[in-house]
Amino acid sequence: MITVSLVQDESTPRTDLDVDDISEVIKDPDAVMWVAVLRPTDEEIAIVDREFDIHPLALQALRHTSARPEIDFYDSFIYLNFYVVDPSSDMTLIEPRLISFFVGSNYLVTVHDEPLRVVEEVHRNWTQSTAEVGDRRIGLLLYSILDSLVDQYFATIGSMSDTMENFEDAIFQAKGGSSLQQLFDFKKQVMVFRRIVAPEWDVLNALIRWDSPMVDRQTSVYMQDVYDHLLRVIDSLDNYRDLLSNILDAHLSVTSNRLNQTMKTLAASSIILMSMTLVASIYGMNFDHIPELSWRFGYWWALGLMAGIGFSLICAFRKIDWI
Repeated sequence: MITVSLVQDESTPRTDLDVDDISEVIKDPDAVMWVAVLRPTDEEIAIVDREFDIHPLALQALRHTSARPEIDFYDSFIYLNFYVVDPSSDMTLIEPRLISFFVGSNYLVTVHDEPLRVVEEVHRNWTQSTAEVGDRRIGLLLYSILDSLVDQYFATIGSMSDTMENFEDAIFQAKGGSSLQQLFDFKKQVMVFRRIVAPEWDVLNALIRWDSPMVDRQTSVYMQDVYDHLLRVIDSLDNYRDLLSNILDAHLSVTSNRLNQTMKTLAASSIILMSMTLVASIYGMNFDHIPELSWRFGYWWALGLMAGIGFSLICAFRKIDWI
């Protein structure tokens, strides 16, 4: 599905344009056109190629839905892709979604396979008033989208922080191996997130430094803000990676301490039982002449002796914290 929005002479964009009008509108250097392509078919990609004369290498990159974030500079446009990461209650499963951009001097083409809430919000604000992007320039429209994407990264980082606190609490509550498995799954997702954000940081760096009519000096100042935000996200993910390693070490230490305590408890219990069994084994020997064998209170004496030995050993082991 292709949606065409245009700002030309009006202060409010139009959204009733047909794709056949693109070739005429693009000739107006004062026009700002946003072409949103959702779930593109081969026919729709062919239309975009025909209207904007997309380079074959850019079209090839567009078809790689799991591509690494990248930026390519061509004569008449810039191709770049980013990832959208929605904050989720389950931070052990992050599902990044790719969005591709074709940025010309007076047009922006966005291509993605699924509806993206953050892009829809920017589009809704932009169609309500161009004041949301500050000016009728394509670079600032691109900035408003990228800035919203990175702002969602911070929301995801916040959800990750809550998950980290839950893991820290679970470490000292020993619920078995499930917590450890979730910890490893979460660490994997942190690494996946970082492998997405780090190349995007390089993309922003190239976009800022490259002298292009699509991104002028004034727009570069705004892009620098997104660049700094990405750097903060990377620093947070690096900190989380280190904290996860510390949590894992703490988990192993707590598990080892619990095992040691269990072994001490088992050893103390064995000593108590063996000491009590010693009395029973002595009086259970098959000899005719054993002291107290015919004694009226011999049975109660043996039970009392075993109980006294057991109680004394329990007190001794409690004192040294073995039980």
